Amino acid sequence: MKEQNIVHPFPSTDALSTDGLKRKSGSLRFKLTLFIVAATVLADFTFILVWQPRFTNQMMQIEYHSNQSHLSTLAQAIQHFVIQNQLAAIYETLDQTLNTENRWLAIQYYDAEGLKIYPLTPSNLPDENEINVKRIEHPILFWGQDFGKLIAFVDLTHVEAAIRKEGYIFITISTLFFTLAAILVAMFLDMMVTRRTQELSQAADRISHGDFSVKLPDEKPDEIGQLTYSFRLMREHILESQRNLEASIDQAEAASHAKSEFLATMSHEIRTPMNGVIGMTSLLLDQKLDKESRRYAQSIRMSGEQMMRIINEILDFSKLEAGKIDLEAIPFDPAELVETVMESYIQECQKKNLVLGYYIPTSAQGIYLGDSGRIRQILMNLVSNAIKFTESGEIYVRVSRKGLQNNQKLKFSVSDTGIGIPSESHNKIFDSFTQIDASTSRRYGGTGLGLSISKRLVELMNGEIGILPTSNHGTTFWFSIPLGYSGKSDKAITADWYAQVSNKHVLVINNNTRNNNGLACLLGEWNINVHQAYDLSTAKRCMDENSKRSDEPDLIILDYQLLEKEKTSVSDVIEAISPSGNCAILLLSTLSSNPLNLKALNKSNHRLDQIVYPVRPRTLLKRMVNLLSIDTPEHTGMKDRYPDLSHTKQKKGLIKQLNVLIAEDNRINQMVAQGIITRLGHQADVVSNGLEAIRAYQNKPYDLILMDVQMPEMNGLETTRRIRKMEELEGDNLKVTIIALTANALASDRTRCLESGMDDFLSKPFHISQMAELLDRHFHQKNNATTH
Repeated sequence: MKEQNIVHPFPSTDALSTDGLKRKSGSLRFKLTLFIVAATVLADFTFILVWQPRFTNQMMQIEYHSNQSHLSTLAQAIQHFVIQNQLAAIYETLDQTLNTENRWLAIQYYDAEGLKIYPLTPSNLPDENEINVKRIEHPILFWGQDFGKLIAFVDLTHVEAAIRKEGYIFITISTLFFTLAAILVAMFLDMMVTRRTQELSQAADRISHGDFSVKLPDEKPDEIGQLTYSFRLMREHILESQRNLEASIDQAEAASHAKSEFLATMSHEIRTPMNGVIGMTSLLLDQKLDKESRRYAQSIRMSGEQMMRIINEILDFSKLEAGKIDLEAIPFDPAELVETVMESYIQECQKKNLVLGYYIPTSAQGIYLGDSGRIRQILMNLVSNAIKFTESGEIYVRVSRKGLQNNQKLKFSVSDTGIGIPSESHNKIFDSFTQIDASTSRRYGGTGLGLSISKRLVELMNGEIGILPTSNHGTTFWFSIPLGYSGKSDKAITADWYAQVSNKHVLVINNNTRNNNGLACLLGEWNINVHQAYDLSTAKRCMDENSKRSDEPDLIILDYQLLEKEKTSVSDVIEAISPSGNCAILLLSTLSSNPLNLKALNKSNHRLDQIVYPVRPRTLLKRMVNLLSIDTPEHTGMKDRYPDLSHTKQKKGLIKQLNVLIAEDNRINQMVAQGIITRLGHQADVVSNGLEAIRAYQNKPYDLILMDVQMPEMNGLETTRRIRKMEELEGDNLKVTIIALTANALASDRTRCLESGMDDFLSKPFHISQMAELLDRHFHQKNNATTH
């Protein structure tokens, strides 16, 4: 069995003992004691190596002079015998002296002629080169007359031995003395220095952990006392700084809360009249108006929506600054998300005659887990910027996928053919309130918050965002976000529909490079033989080459702008490219509000249809099936199976006519809500506060209550709670659907509404399409449940 490394939650005894030794060896007491002992040892070695040899030499000189004095005395003692030439007396005296002086190794006596008189017999004399043997010589004089000399050889070894013995005794005594002194000094330091520094260190440790009530050592008139005084001052400064910091934090929190409250209040106060402006203009645009009146109404609605975008950006920026953005992890389909974003900008692109396109490869399709609302917001910011800064050309969105099966990373890119961004501005373009230059702000407007908000949202989702360098005009922004993969989408086109167009030959003629390539990739995924051309002459040349192989296209997908640019007709294109005339043609156009007059464009009987940018895969496949005259049993159901995403009109027959109660205190907003409900084919009653709403609910059964939150007499939250309480008391299982209509747009507002018992939440201002989608979501499901 493979061994595993076990990590103990507490250190072992050996580890504790090792740490204890390290702490002791690093203590001031240990260091000072070690210093004194080391000084003692150094002093002993100094004595041994320096002073002892010098002292020994001095003692040897003293002993030498002492023996020299003894030899002088001996010379005077035998002087009388030398004068009288009494050799026997001389011999006897010298023999006695040699026996008496134990340190003398030998004595020699030479007469005045240098003749050795004593000893008469030869003897072994000591080596004079020995360091401890000294040769002493003294003359024998009498009244200035030389009678010879005495020579003595003295052994001084005993002197060195005595000195060494005394040195050992001295070293022992000094070592004991200095060791004792070190212990006493350590004890003194422990009392005077170490203990006080330890107390100060422990106090510092407790203060570092936030305990400012710890007692500091007494302040004595020394360096440690001065350190303690400085430490006390530092603690007081820290306490003062902490109090100031806490006060600043409280002020900042109060200011942030006040700012949030102010922004929420201002948002509510602005959204309420803006709901009337946008709602009324939407209702007005549904009426029959002359061109000038319609243009005025559209300008009013566009200005109102632009103002709402600015308000939303400021609110989002404030919430990001305060860290109050909560992310969700809900299933969503990126293909559907991109389509809804494209739907939002179709009219804006049509007004500027911009081509809007997107491509989502099959590999990136499916259901993912993430905050689809925030991803939609980021994508809308990037697409809105691209449209704002692009005067002509195209806007193109592409989605790709990387990563493992359960840990996907989706990358969204938005490319345009606009004014572009200089490379030196890439680093600051994501800063708050930043645009390329002042002229950009004056010309295009905007707060400069969109990219900053997008960057912060992407970072909150652990993703990345950036801008790709471009050599020409145009910009490509991208962002990638890690998402969980949940599985395939139930709205994906089934394989049997792909089989309807498989192996067909399609010629794509489009001068928009990205859209051309995107269409080619999409058709290639459907197993279609794709031919590409960027103008009509290239298309004709391409088909001339294919005609040699008898390979005419089954379908031509043609950008309508090329017809206008080259001033030609659809019939001329078909005749030039398809000699047999059996080729169908599908026109790509940016005109959706004013569809092309297909009969005027095609005076012959060619199969002809139109599709509007952005090209949706499901719509494209449906039109291709129709043009290629493919009749299958499933064909009749394709329109319902893959419906358009527009909800500007309520789908008839899906839900019954509803009785709706509108609880709203603002007169204009009452008119907006009632007008939208009536336009969708339902019956609406209006009340002005919560008490009136309760009375109306008691007198008449309603399918739906649209409840404003802030109303006089009784607000919408309390009204909802009372209605739910009444339903509980009555035991009615069929509860009325209550949807909040409020100018409060924060996530906390939505939570409060749902907690009070409401079923859904719709912030003001809202469009008729949003209301239609809301009703469809709630009552279409109820109808299905009732039917089953």
